[in-house]
Amino acid sequence: MLCREAEPAAALGHDLGEWTQTAAPSCTAAGEKTRSCSRCDYTETEAIAALGHDWGTPGCVWTEAVGVWSCTATAVCSRDASHVLTETAVGSYGVETPATHQQAGVCVLTSSFNDQHFTTQTKNVEIPQLIAVWVDVYVIDDNNGENMNCYVWKDGTGAEAAGWPGEAMTRQGVDKDGHPYYKITVNADAYDRLIVNGGSQQTADLNYVSDLNGRTYVIYRMLTNWSNIELPEDIFPDDDQHKTVTAPDCTHDGSVTWAGLLTNASVTTPGASALGHDWGDWAVTTAATCTAKGVETRECGRCHETETRELAALGHDLVHHDAKAPTCTESGWSAYETCSRCD
Repeated sequence: MLCREAEPAAALGHDLGEWTQTAAPSCTAAGEKTRSCSRCDYTETEAIAALGHDWGTPGCVWTEAVGVWSCTATAVCSRDASHVLTETAVGSYGVETPATHQQAGVCVLTSSFNDQHFTTQTKNVEIPQLIAVWVDVYVIDDNNGENMNCYVWKDGTGAEAAGWPGEAMTRQGVDKDGHPYYKITVNADAYDRLIVNGGSQQTADLNYVSDLNGRTYVIYRMLTNWSNIELPEDIFPDDDQHKTVTAPDCTHDGSVTWAGLLTNASVTTPGASALGHDWGDWAVTTAATCTAKGVETRECGRCHETETRELAALGHDLVHHDAKAPTCTESGWSAYETCSRCD
């Protein structure tokens, strides 16, 4: 019989079909696809990358609360409406056109966002026209009121030459330094100059302030010897409403604080020195014994703080006892000592 060896045949390899998506990807989660061999049970699987968010065009809404404007930007994902991106940014103020007595002004609000999907937003806000604004004008007199006359008047009317036809200011009180201060409330349209007349005459423009914070006052200080007029930040009246005296205690100095008349500013100066403790007499709180130290305490009559000090141990108070010789019927003893205070 004739025999020969079988010739090997090469493996066929997998006959893989088309990919089939078995799990769809979402914005944040990967998907999956699979393909199978037509000749065997072999299957192959690959991940499909997450799609990422497809943010639409953001919408922006401006809101105002207690004079503060904010812009809220919102974007919704086109693939999943439950995915929402939002951020609120407070607007910063910038006066583009100041308000005058003839026309309204414009303030430009700008909101910048941290998220790169949102662009900087701006909004124009109208500043109301300055019409019949009543303004408080104050003058502090460092000369302590000697020959002090304060007037307001309208420039260009010849008022000064006509002999002070303007309105005189009235004294209100004294400040923390003992200097009197004066006040007048005027219409900003009616007066624009201040004249202070004393040892010499000084004048200043009434530079009224009007902005989104509603400031409607101006303060001047007439310096000593009528040398010049300056603009202080506030007045600190020396009265019960604006002055707070903090009394000293045993360990802390006192102080005097003045609150500003027109702003939240305050000034504090040192008051009376700390009083020191008013100690009472020492009293024994733990008696010393022959071998143990004791403690005595005293208390401050103002703040009730206590102070202690140590008492030395007393030591033994020894009493000598003589020796006694024994007799025929009684025992004797040698000399010895006992303490009169303890055993």
